[in-house]
This record gives sequence, structure tokens and C-alpha cells, in this order.
Amino acid sequence: MPADLEIVEATPASAENPAPGAAAAAKAASHPCLGVTAAYGSTGCFQPYGDLVWSQDTESDGHSSVTVVHANYDRPDYACVNTGKAGSWGSCNKDYREDGDVRLTVLRYDMQDKKWYQPQATSDWVPVDGQ
Repeated sequence: MPADLEIVEATPASAENPAPGAAAAAKAASHPCLGVTAAYGSTGCFQPYGDLVWSQDTESDGHSSVTVVHANYDRPDYACVNTGKAGSWGSCNKDYREDGDVRLTVLRYDMQDKKWYQPQATSDWVPVDGQ
């Protein structure tokens, strides 16, 4: 990952900010999380409604899960870091152009040491408008 990549700490999922999946089944049905991508320790997706980027920590290994967002237009990439425990979801809210696309890369990160951990996986391009 580039040394100048912006690191954004995710907002933990809550009743007001429900994670994609079973806890948010009703919301997910009308506003699905797209581009679901997974690698060891991390799952990520993009929810067009609200332009939310989600990151789930899937392993109890001491590392944070990360979803890095790349846009197909002139916008810097950034990393949405979920520092919660294994099984937790966190989201980052950034506005994107409705005519743009995003691509997600998921992997793990150590906030203290500022080190990235493999493996990683990258999604296909996902339309920001969800269409």
C-alpha cells in the first residue's frame, strides 16, 4: 500500500448504523452491500445508499480488518480500518460521484506498527449508484 494512503478509523456498527447481513436484513434487501470481497481476516463491501464502505474483522489474530477504496476518477484512495474485535463490522462514510465506480481491496493492518498483512483480495468495479 502507498505510504501516503489516508487511514480512516471505521465507525462501529450499531442500531443506527447496522452492519450488512442478518442484523440488517430489511435494510440490506432494499440497499444491498455490493462488491463483497474477502481474504483471510477481512471482509469488505460497498453500500451505495449512503456511500458506506464496510469492513469486517473475521479472525481473532490481533490485526484490524481493512477495506481500501479505489475510485475510477480523480479521487485519492483511502483505507477504512475496523479496529473492533473479531466478528465486528465497521463503516466509513465518504461521498462519491454517482456516475463513478469503486473497487475494494481487503486485507489486515496493525495500527500500532503501521504494517499491512497479506493475503489481500480485490473486487471488480462496483457502480456507486448501485445500478
